[in-house]
Amino acid sequence: MKKLVLFLVVAMFVGKMSVGEWKKINQEEFMRFVGVTLCNEMDCEEADIEAKKIGKNIFFFWECLDPDPKPDSKKVDL
Repeated sequence: MKKLVLFLVVAMFVGKMSVGEWKKINQEEFMRFVGVTLCNEMDCEEADIEAKKIGKNIFFFWECLDPDPKPDSKKVDL
């Protein structure tokens, strides 16, 4: 239950930011924050693994929302 609550708090934090703001965050620093927060709630080794899973899911989510546009691809209007 505590994992779910923490995940929801992280999701709310991330949801309030724009994609540009998210990319400016030092990802390692964010993962450290999540890991320390989880470590306070559970075994630290398990918390580190869980933090990495959460981070990967969040980063994947943002990439799906806002993939970097390729400068070579241009739309042609017919």
